[in-house]
Amino acid sequence: MTVPDALIMAYADGELDGPLATRIKTAIEGDPGVRAKFEIYAGSRKLLATVFDDVLSEGIPDRLKRTVTSSPSPGRQTARR
Repeated sequence: MTVPDALIMAYADGELDGPLATRIKTAIEGDPGVRAKFEIYAGSRKLLATVFDDVLSEGIPDRLKRTVTSSPSPGRQTARR
């Protein structure tokens, strides 16, 4: 059974359900090549899910806070000279 990579990735991402998910699961269980691709995609998903955790848990730097609070409001235009 030939399974497109896009379907293997979608299954690894949990985006498939019903008969199509069952079909892909069966292919993963029965075909070493499909299983290998699934393991790569599932591993990549786990890695990508945590790759930005450190950055996302950092506070907002003071220089950025100052930039936002000192900028003119979006609806207000400044006079041009």
